[in-house]
Amino acid sequence: MRVKFYAALIAATAFAASVAQAAPIEISFHAGGFANIIVNGGAPIPNSGPVTARVFLDNTTPDRAPGDSSLGQFLVTSVDFTAPAFGWVNQLVVLPTQLVLDTHSGGVSFEGSPGFFGFFNGPSAASLMANLDDLTTLPLPTSLSTGAFELGNIFTLQNGDTIGLLGIGFISATGNQFSASAVGDGVGVPEPGMLALFGLGLAGLYSARRRGATPSASRG
Repeated sequence: MRVKFYAALIAATAFAASVAQAAPIEISFHAGGFANIIVNGGAPIPNSGPVTARVFLDNTTPDRAPGDSSLGQFLVTSVDFTAPAFGWVNQLVVLPTQLVLDTHSGGVSFEGSPGFFGFFNGPSAASLMANLDDLTTLPLPTSLSTGAFELGNIFTLQNGDTIGLLGIGFISATGNQFSASAVGDGVGVPEPGMLALFGLGLAGLYSARRRGATPSASRG
């Protein structure tokens, strides 16, 4: 009986240890400065100064391209821009209405129709993540310098401002930083295989308790 009890206890402990941590995460793209950027459809601005885009999503967001091991696509919760030169502080993107975070061989980016922002010439997302299809394999926190950032087409912000121009790409060549961090406390999410193991552990514990609690036959 004791052997079964301890085996069940070990299974339950293994379950607790294997619970994956689900967490809202913030992914930040900090550009040193875009050359000849266009804001609100005006004349090109020689240097935008620092522009930071923050992407928010949960690290357990499912991959929208699970059949492609070289690409991960994850629907984001929100994106905002900060650019001191334009008076933007955490201005939400309202167009495109649907944006996805892409993890790929060239790097990491977020994209919609229209609009894209990120780095495409290294380092590869595979150097950051064990599995491009699984955001829980992205270590938190992560921070690194990257190659050039690219901003393509156009984004519309909550205050009505726009950055970019349809059909045009803009480059931030230097001073670019990518980072990822958890937002708030993680919530334990069990892996499916471990749910089955936990169920077996509970069944073993219940069986062991019943055997130990069986009363002796009363004597007449």
